Amino acid sequence: MHIREGSQSERDSYFMMGFDAWHEGRTEQQFLEALQPVERYDRGTWYVLQGESGPVAVLIVYRSGLGLPRGCWGIGSVATALEHRRQGFAGTLIQHVIDLARAESARGIYLFSGVDTAYYARFGFACVQAPQPQDQAPCMVLALEDREELMKAVPEFF
Repeated sequence: MHIREGSQSERDSYFMMGFDAWHEGRTEQQFLEALQPVERYDRGTWYVLQGESGPVAVLIVYRSGLGLPRGCWGIGSVATALEHRRQGFAGTLIQHVIDLARAESARGIYLFSGVDTAYYARFGFACVQAPQPQDQAPCMVLALEDREELMKAVPEFF
């Protein structure tokens, strides 16, 4: 397996990795149609853990915008193909992004945890201390610098 940058043309296959968790009662077609016009998916870089037969896990990285504090990144849409779950593949991608962020001197990485926050805590993420909207997943940050400052920020939901 290897990690590569994904393409916008593959996006539907990325979204379908999370369909079982995120469909909210919609059909596959309705689910994909709802995600197509979402502009933020055009603003990030997709990273794919590529297996022999196709993508195994994906996530998107935002390096600016979306209310991210200066020099911070955001991770979103972390998903693993159903048949490959619980094998550490999403974790491989997350660690890859953490390593990239450190290499590029990012100040921190934010994410919104749609799963148990303990999963992301294993990588060093902590729930931000700032008040968070009740209707969205908990915001977490891996502060690589300026921890006190970054713990008080909540970017836009991505």
